[in-house]
Amino acid sequence: MRTSVELFSDPRSPDAVTKAKEAAVLYDELIFEPGLLDVTITPQGGSSIWIPPEQMTDALLARSRRPAVGDPMTLAIGKQDAPGVPAEEMHVMVSGQISNTYIAEFHTGILDELKAFDPEWVKTIDIGGEAHPGRVGEPVYEAIRHRNFSDFGDKELMPDVESFLRTYISKSFNRDAIVATDLAASFPTTPLFRPMVDRHGVNPDYAGSEALSIIAGNVGELPWEAVVEFRDHHGSQEARERLREFERLASEADPQDAYDFLKSVSLEVNRGFRAAIEALAPSLPEELAKQVLLNAVATASVIGAPVAAAAGLTSALSEWREYSRSWIAAVMVLTR
Repeated sequence: MRTSVELFSDPRSPDAVTKAKEAAVLYDELIFEPGLLDVTITPQGGSSIWIPPEQMTDALLARSRRPAVGDPMTLAIGKQDAPGVPAEEMHVMVSGQISNTYIAEFHTGILDELKAFDPEWVKTIDIGGEAHPGRVGEPVYEAIRHRNFSDFGDKELMPDVESFLRTYISKSFNRDAIVATDLAASFPTTPLFRPMVDRHGVNPDYAGSEALSIIAGNVGELPWEAVVEFRDHHGSQEARERLREFERLASEADPQDAYDFLKSVSLEVNRGFRAAIEALAPSLPEELAKQVLLNAVATASVIGAPVAAAAGLTSALSEWREYSRSWIAAVMVLTR
């Protein structure tokens, strides 16, 4: 959750729901951290509070994914005589203008919507929202502690970033990276955490998101029903493998920039599409096979071409078992 906070406030980034739908298409399993994370940072200090799901309120949820940068913030602490009894005396710990604020949660539009389907491929990991999960001596705890100590002493790490934000960025990245490694999982990052990626490095995960965008466009606009239908399709597992393969092959071409990579992915998508159609053709009646092959051969190697070609063949091929169980038929579920 901590390295996903920017998804909830930066309009330049794909929003959290879109990223969740993309991940549902591309990965075998999704793991969410439940609850709500409320982060507020000022130059003088900050706070990071995790609210468990059962304590989330409509008022808190209404604030999520809404920036409040520039507003004043005061954090005061006082001793209560009993739970629920206001403290008689409060001491101000932090006071200043908000420079960064995030309220992150994966319930709205994601976990709440998926309850109706109860998919087995959705899991939650309950680590209590702890900034440093685990116990002393445990591998995850010790790995996070070691990373945090190393970064704390590095004066060249984000020297122009205010200290409280720098601490949040480094500790959040270390926490999520190590927890994800322990789970043998990928984890999301945004530009906020780019300095940590540059410092520690990551293994690039060619999950197939660019190939998916070429074939299906903006998956975020699809209802969860379509995503679940794709997951239930016989060809969805192979479709994920193909999408990953297209990006892996494109990366081997050593593209110079993002657009070159996108063009290379598009070329691989077209090659994969034509190969699949040609493999399918021999099992079809002669006239239908001829139509299928003509469409496949006519598909140009440009961005978006496979969608139009495949969509035109879907109705003609829908009755044929080989096609209906194929990866092409699976991804066509996402283009309806």
